Amino acid sequence: MFHRTIEGFRVTWASLAAVVLLATAVTARADLPGEFRTPPESARPWVYWFWMNGNITREGITADLEAMHDVGIGGCLIMHVRLGEIGEHKLGQMPPDGPIEFMSEEFRKLFRHAAAEADRLGMKIDMNNADGFTGSGGPWVPVEKSMKKLVWTETHITGGRSISQKLSQPETVLDFYRDVAVVAFPRQQSLVEQMKAAGVAFSAPAGNFRPAAIADGNPQTRTPIWQPAGGGTPSLLISFEKPYTADTLVLQGVNIGRGRPEATLEISDDGRSFRPVGNVCLKWYPAAPTNTVRFDACAARHFRLSFAANSPQVSVGEVVLGRSNKVHYWEPKSGFTRYGEWGGGSRFFDERKTTPAPSPAANESPVSVEEVPAIPAAQVLNLSASMDGDGTLAWQAPAGDWTVLRIGYTSTGIKNHPASAGGHGLECDKLHPSGVEAAFNGMLKRLIDTTSDYVGRSFSHAHIDSWEVGIQNWTEGMAQTFEERNGYDLTPFYPLLVAGHAVESNKASERFLWDLRQTLLAMMAENYLGRVRDLCHEHGLQFSSEAGGRQTFLHNPVGLLAISDLPMGEFWPHEGTPRVDGKAAASVAHLYGRPLAGAESFTGAGPFATWQSHPYRLKQIGDEAFCLGINHYVIHYCVHQAYEGFRPGFAMGPWGIHLDRMNTWWEQGRPWFDYLARCQHMLRQGQFVADVLYFPGEGAPHYFGKRPSLAVPLPAGYDYDGCDRETLLHRLSVDHGRLIVPSGMRYRYLMLSGDQTMTPELARRVRELVEAGAKVIGPRPIRSPSYQDFPKCDDDVRQVADALWDADRVICGKTFEEIAAADGLPPDFAYSSPAENASLQYIHRRVPDADIYFVANGADEAVEAAVTFRVGGRRPEIWDPQTGEISIPAVFENLGDRVRLPIHFDRLQSLFVVFRAPVPKSGIVHVGVKPAAPVVGGSDPPILLTQNDSGRVDAQVYCNGRFELKRSSGEVQVLEVADVPAPRQISGPWQIRFPAGWDAPEEIQLDALISWTDYDHAGVKYFSGTATYGTSFQGPAESELAHGRWRLDLGDVQVIARLKLNGHDLGTCWKPPFCVDVTSALKTGQNELEVQVTNLWPNRLIGDEQFPDDATWKGLYLESWPEWFLKGKPRPEPGRKTFAIVRHYGKESPLLPSGLLGPVMLKASRIVSIDRETAGTPE
Repeated sequence: MFHRTIEGFRVTWASLAAVVLLATAVTARADLPGEFRTPPESARPWVYWFWMNGNITREGITADLEAMHDVGIGGCLIMHVRLGEIGEHKLGQMPPDGPIEFMSEEFRKLFRHAAAEADRLGMKIDMNNADGFTGSGGPWVPVEKSMKKLVWTETHITGGRSISQKLSQPETVLDFYRDVAVVAFPRQQSLVEQMKAAGVAFSAPAGNFRPAAIADGNPQTRTPIWQPAGGGTPSLLISFEKPYTADTLVLQGVNIGRGRPEATLEISDDGRSFRPVGNVCLKWYPAAPTNTVRFDACAARHFRLSFAANSPQVSVGEVVLGRSNKVHYWEPKSGFTRYGEWGGGSRFFDERKTTPAPSPAANESPVSVEEVPAIPAAQVLNLSASMDGDGTLAWQAPAGDWTVLRIGYTSTGIKNHPASAGGHGLECDKLHPSGVEAAFNGMLKRLIDTTSDYVGRSFSHAHIDSWEVGIQNWTEGMAQTFEERNGYDLTPFYPLLVAGHAVESNKASERFLWDLRQTLLAMMAENYLGRVRDLCHEHGLQFSSEAGGRQTFLHNPVGLLAISDLPMGEFWPHEGTPRVDGKAAASVAHLYGRPLAGAESFTGAGPFATWQSHPYRLKQIGDEAFCLGINHYVIHYCVHQAYEGFRPGFAMGPWGIHLDRMNTWWEQGRPWFDYLARCQHMLRQGQFVADVLYFPGEGAPHYFGKRPSLAVPLPAGYDYDGCDRETLLHRLSVDHGRLIVPSGMRYRYLMLSGDQTMTPELARRVRELVEAGAKVIGPRPIRSPSYQDFPKCDDDVRQVADALWDADRVICGKTFEEIAAADGLPPDFAYSSPAENASLQYIHRRVPDADIYFVANGADEAVEAAVTFRVGGRRPEIWDPQTGEISIPAVFENLGDRVRLPIHFDRLQSLFVVFRAPVPKSGIVHVGVKPAAPVVGGSDPPILLTQNDSGRVDAQVYCNGRFELKRSSGEVQVLEVADVPAPRQISGPWQIRFPAGWDAPEEIQLDALISWTDYDHAGVKYFSGTATYGTSFQGPAESELAHGRWRLDLGDVQVIARLKLNGHDLGTCWKPPFCVDVTSALKTGQNELEVQVTNLWPNRLIGDEQFPDDATWKGLYLESWPEWFLKGKPRPEPGRKTFAIVRHYGKESPLLPSGLLGPVMLKASRIVSIDRETAGTPE
């Protein structure tokens, strides 16, 4: 037996499961236990409901919605899609066209039918705002109201004369172009000119290398660079006749294929020994006009650009290097591209250069050169008035060489996707309200008009999904808006904005770019998300969005999600852990009092998108999302099954878990949906409890992470919310040292980001909070990041820093553990366990008279843990969301301001621990166990203490042994049990009945349980669906039945089982242990057991691949509807039983274990009365 002492609390690990005391509890709300057992319809999960490429029918809509309602789904988010080319997925036209054109009169009638049916069933509909799932666009958006970007041409002019020259018109997309400005500034020698003057040579170690393409001024002429045949990295060698000085690298037209998006620049004098001088990020989307990297100036004869090791081949358009005044990564800083993940590129926005070069080798001399000076603002000449309507510049040019920029804007040409022909069109302008209004009026307004009597009822929300539409960095009136918001004219900064040249200084340039991004972010928030929200409200709808997703341009998840009535994140099972935008969505819900924090849930990819997903496989990541604060699943996805007799039917290409009425376990999934509803309902009660309010910074983009990646890493057991700038500046107050927002949320600490910059406005606000008594954690700011009111802004920031940080009024330089210890603040949640893989996560909510903790076991094994909660004076209760049962632990210890209790968790089990009633005066604090024999199966507790209706304790004992019950008074009571019946195996024989129509025998018999895939009959081997097992067995003697409880453990089940014993329905088991209490149905003599087992689709899909095709495929996807399907004729190949629009399996694909695998065991426990009251009198 394993013993350990934890903070004075002695725990016997073999007895940790002996803690649950069943009873009816006093409620925090009179109806909460009842609502927990039977959750209200409002607590039900929703689904993404994909309508596929015009394949829509009234009958299918009704059947889908009724099926959703019957299994416990409360609503759906409709998206109409036509899958084509999405990123690397070349799907062709998938699925084949249906007869309904998007937004046609018939489409609108069908949408109205959906709203009417949802209203009849008490369900809700959220409608995406565009065809596809990526943005807001359609054929109703004219080019002048589409997304826009800056474009320019560059002309070199020798001055000292009168100039009349036509300037080339910049790039023009869709015949749309407008001029913005013409500016001139003194010309500098280009990098290409520097390299040619120095005698450059290009080489690569392998492949059909074409050196002439490298620096020819045309990024479209590319050369491949191959990985060397003997291994190593693809690399480009740039050599010079003598040492060449450089501090700038510029790339164009680089394609790394599937390699890692990174490279390293190295230098050498001998061409053999290289050392790194800078790292190159290539993870920018969409491709920017250039990719400019600055590094410490160095001189060498050889420069080598080495690409990531797993890149077998890259292609390169232009690579030039030399000395310049260009700004490091100016392209994303100007809004021409974005980093690929969750604002992770924010570090590039803070850098002035790449990682500094290491110290030179012994035989090398350090290079000391002055940087190429920035362009003085006074030397940037505004020539806009000197160009006429056809682009001719008339200018009396001063002496010298000049660069003239003709700057304008055009459409990005981006269209919504993946959209059908009827809904495919330009993405609307995200920076100007007229673009948003065009998109809204073209689609949503028409649907609102069609369903006006259901708007605000069943048609409740409109939605914007993840941002997958590239970038936008200009719109009509942008220059004026910039000046109004920032207080200065951007004209002198045009050479920086479109060509990367530093103006005034590198620091001034970075500050301008910071202001630019802040302006773009504010315009996007107000004129796109904010305008859509306002239009929804004007028409009676609520607004949902995924504005905090990883693809979002100028990533600011909390600030952008705050605009939504229903903020949403997303999580994908194959990624292993939920995305951090779920935490951002939850933070917004907490800060702004939104009742729901939503998530696009379980979005499948890879093996999760091939009909292999099932509730238990999804549970771990789903529970982790709950612990982030998500309380509203929108499960991805339920596809519209328009046509009957078509199974598994429609699918959304290579994504999603195929959660629809054609799935094998759809009906059997009802208990899982009940579980989700119970969890969601409980996680909507009261308010979230967190110690820290975390402000991730003012910049755009900025990085927002989970506990370990906060500016001061937050240890497990302490929780936090993210904070947007609006809340920090205008919505926080301080009460007795606690930070409070209008929603009622209270926090102990405000944690600032790790930035050492702060605008004066923010610095003054921090000072106000500190002076009001708030505890603030963060580094001392040293300057403002903005060019507004420069340089006075820096003095203002330093003045605040001197007053706060120098006086130690802000906590700085300490770990959070040190901070909490100094304040005497223990973790809100802590645990200890002997299990090596123990991984418990939690979330805490509080109602006026109760604390509610959700605790999830993330290990695929049973875990016993001693768990401590930061709750004082209240007795714990265990609420099981899988069953709806409520129980009270008999073993726990009141530690004053905390309560500790041992809890047994089954595999991936989650529980609510609720604290309501006062702690009893006396109770059991320890149970020592000395079993006479090991517990069979390893998952059963040795003893379970239950409180009966009279307040006395009964012991439910699962194994023979000696039990010592130690009370808080120190008294020890000994209980010895020797008559627990041994477990008995139900060995069969088993009769298995299969449904007709699947080429399986009507019935087979097994003497021993095996997987269906091991049975020597193709109809059984490849069977997918539900088959029914039956057997009989002799029950226990009457005396054994009278003094105990009995459970049936099915052992291994693939994947879901429903049990009946002697005609009594005992429910559905969807996760291990597949074990149910059968006491009420078990009898002496012969018992009849029936087990319905449901497996997954792959086996039958693989079975069908043993037969010839009777449809035409394009890769994995159905190319066109076969004639026999369109005309309702018999299939040419009758051996095929399934039909789907995507084919994930071949004839040699491995089969999945299926059926009831056992062993099936009947297990007993003994009920022993303990003649002692334990409830006592509350203290």
